[in-house]
Amino acid sequence: MTEKSISLKLSADTIFVKKSIPTRRIIEIALKAPELTAVIERSPVNLALVIDRSGSMSGGKLEDAKKAAIHVVGLLKDTDHFSVVLFDDSVDVLVSSVPATPDNKREIINTISRVYTGGSTHLSGGWLAGCQQIANTMRPGEINRCLLLTDGQANVGITDPGELAMHAKQIHMRGIATSCFGLGLRFNEHLLEAMANEGGGKFYYIAQAKEIPAILALELGELTAMVSTGVQVHLQLPAGVTAQVPAGWRSETVGQQFTIHCGDLYSNQEIEYYVRLTTPVYTGEAKLTVPVEVTAQGGIANTTVTGSLNLQYADDATVDQAKPDMDMMQRYAVVDVAETASEALRLERLGLGVEGSDVLLQKVKENMLYLADEDAKLYANMSMRIHRGMEESDRKTSHQQEYRDRKRFNR
Repeated sequence: MTEKSISLKLSADTIFVKKSIPTRRIIEIALKAPELTAVIERSPVNLALVIDRSGSMSGGKLEDAKKAAIHVVGLLKDTDHFSVVLFDDSVDVLVSSVPATPDNKREIINTISRVYTGGSTHLSGGWLAGCQQIANTMRPGEINRCLLLTDGQANVGITDPGELAMHAKQIHMRGIATSCFGLGLRFNEHLLEAMANEGGGKFYYIAQAKEIPAILALELGELTAMVSTGVQVHLQLPAGVTAQVPAGWRSETVGQQFTIHCGDLYSNQEIEYYVRLTTPVYTGEAKLTVPVEVTAQGGIANTTVTGSLNLQYADDATVDQAKPDMDMMQRYAVVDVAETASEALRLERLGLGVEGSDVLLQKVKENMLYLADEDAKLYANMSMRIHRGMEESDRKTSHQQEYRDRKRFNR
């Protein structure tokens, strides 16, 4: 049994906006997925595991990736589908999408065991082939996910991060999500994160090859506990109101409807999304009402949930003296600073560490009223390291920290 509704809670930093000038308000949209409280038949999963077998994966990396693939196969049920795609400078569909029956599992495991390394990194070709394998056997009610594991730079086929992210978005719109796993120090974390953000999945940094099985098992565990898929939050904006969502969540505005594409929710998951609303000057209406609707395309908890938030026009003094919701702003401040840290890390990688350090430190100072001491120290210290110039391991670890803070995955 499960309670079939997603829980929705709406908050604002304050409800007051100025009559005289445009005003920015921070809106928190908190979702909680229902908890599975008894053993029920989970939705089947349709997985493609896409593994980099380029020369840099030789030795322990590929062996641990093979162990992880075999472990994932062992966790699947007869109703699931599974495929394996390998890529180096070419693409090899090692296992076409098949049901995960006991006989097929044995054959898959034997085939994976014989994998060896090759040449360059045709990331786009391998990933697109994996998505095609899922598309070949897609069925209603399935959870479709391509798991991309690589340790290198995309240097064959499509290599531009923006173009790869665009394709990930288009494929996600067709019902196939992408999660990306970056192994070691040579991959481009910004490229893999962009693919995961637009593709409706997650990005993982794997520092050591021995961590591959546990991290892939974590992803699979979440997939098999999904209660809602294709979750979207829709805000109906009053005339003149604009909206922006930070943290890399995919969003779009059509007319006066602003939509956040949240991806999937697993059992009992709690997550917050933040929207920066800008209100127009006063035109005669005392209140601005923002209706909010949460929808899910599939899963157990696919009920539409609605709510609304009311903002109230007031004179400048009333707005300036209004006390903000401190608990909410403490949560938002971490997301705000982490978003700036992401840009600062991009600048550092481009050789603009001084500029990156300055923007991050300024953002920390802006949020000092709300940041916990440990978060303020963490990002101030990151700013200093960006200023000095970072080793690759520090770049990867710092990116994973701010990524998880932006997405509220570790809070």
